[in-house]
Amino acid sequence: MLAIGIADWFDLRLWVGYAIVCILLLVSAGILALIARRAFKKGSPPMPEMAIEEAKKTRAAIEEARH
Repeated sequence: MLAIGIADWFDLRLWVGYAIVCILLLVSAGILALIARRAFKKGSPPMPEMAIEEAKKTRAAIEEARH
């Protein structure tokens, strides 16, 4: 509908309207990809701090149960 509207509004051929919409979609996808790339670079790898803490507690409990 957007392509038909653009073609009708600017008195262009229909395929030009589709080309304009295609270019707009590609540009917006590129911008979103750059934003996503920046977000992924800012993110840090997950650290299993909670799992390490629980493993230490489990080990302490097992050693205490042995004695």
